[in-house]
Amino acid sequence: MPSSSTRRIRLAAATSTAALLCGLFTALPAQAAAPRTGSGHIPDRVAGEHTKVPSFVRGLKDRAAKSASGRKETPAVAAEEHLAQHDDVFHTKDLDLSKPKSSTLDGRTTVSFTQRHKGIPVLGAEYKVHTKGTEVESASGSLFTDLKVSATPKLTSRQAQNRLFADESLRRLSPEGRTIEAHDLVVLPRGEGVLTYHFTVKGTQRSGEPVSQQVYVDAHTGGIAFSYNDIAGIAAAGTRATAPAQARAADEDPAVTEGPVTAKGTNYDGATVDLNAYQRADGKVELRDRTQPMFQKAG
Repeated sequence: MPSSSTRRIRLAAATSTAALLCGLFTALPAQAAAPRTGSGHIPDRVAGEHTKVPSFVRGLKDRAAKSASGRKETPAVAAEEHLAQHDDVFHTKDLDLSKPKSSTLDGRTTVSFTQRHKGIPVLGAEYKVHTKGTEVESASGSLFTDLKVSATPKLTSRQAQNRLFADESLRRLSPEGRTIEAHDLVVLPRGEGVLTYHFTVKGTQRSGEPVSQQVYVDAHTGGIAFSYNDIAGIAAAGTRATAPAQARAADEDPAVTEGPVTAKGTNYDGATVDLNAYQRADGKVELRDRTQPMFQKAG
């Protein structure tokens, strides 16, 4: 079983990655007035941006009442009933949430929900309710209440795939050994939502750097809605050498400086943007942002 510190690192990495994916669609949440729970305690609350669902609530200390259906009282049941009973706080009643998934460590359970819009997964939409036994202690994540986009695409998957190379970052790929994998439809949580086809394009740049580009093509217009390179070995612009130069540098000095670096991605309108990433001691770069505090909201 992974240690508590390892588990927290994994949780932080997942939270940071989701934040990177959604960072182009949502802004940093602002403080909002804290509602009262059934216990009379006033918790800390951080409002979501462009959604009614708070991004973080702490200090709830509220035990949900037993289910009227007589279900066994478990952390998952407590989480579901807590969200339902406090819909004035969480606003999840009209959202299409997945069945809860639970994981327990050191006597505390995290109950996770993901969101769908008209049956289609919403990118980065995940909410976690944290409990001690069946007592809810906190909740955090991103869910989106303003999604109204039609779930009916105007393009076929093949037509969307033919638009992939409108993505400037893919034009630098060598045709040799290039692969394209088509995934399911995904809703990007921007405004009322953007219905997209998701593709993974793998290959190497002409400079020799490997690429695993995640590309989201607007299923209504055919435009590139979102694109980023998620490969662990992504070369961070301005901080990493090309593959041959890096190999020479490794011969001269095997030590690699570990720390935050800057990678490149493509946003919904095709512009190249900077992404905060992290270079490990082994030279690989991960798509997670360690320039920001990771545990401030997770607790």
